[in-house]
Amino acid sequence: MLIAILNQSTLVSNADIATMTQAIAAQVRLDVAPLWDLAPAAVIFYTSPKDVPATAHGIALVDTIKDQPKGVLGFHTEDQGGKLWGVVAAKPELDNGGKATTGDWSVSSVLSHEVLEMFIDPTATCGPTTGTGRRTASRCATRSRPRPMRSTASRCPTS
Repeated sequence: MLIAILNQSTLVSNADIATMTQAIAAQVRLDVAPLWDLAPAAVIFYTSPKDVPATAHGIALVDTIKDQPKGVLGFHTEDQGGKLWGVVAAKPELDNGGKATTGDWSVSSVLSHEVLEMFIDPTATCGPTTGTGRRTASRCATRSRPRPMRSTASRCPTS
């Protein structure tokens, strides 16, 4: 799996996104993949969408998400063709005292959350269902941690 990170935000620099991506790639490779017995995903920052391979799944960092419900800082989904994509909004974290790369409520922690969920439970099939029957995302990636905690949800296939 290749997860491409793209910066479409005016609030976070490419240098900060590159730093975030390197840290998240190490988190996936050293902590998360071994914990879940998975081959590590490649997590790579691209400065231009045209450089992203067609086989990649993508997460874009944006300033805000249009029609974003209160409290939603990011999400990922699957399109009709099976391509995974997601967005992370930087402005809500920054407007509430968060920083780009440090702290529990940083832009980096939200990006890590989305990358880890996309990697471990790409179609959000491991999480519990809501009262409407809709599945919620696995709680595998509540926050970025030096040593991620194993989800209490049962293991689900991620292919």
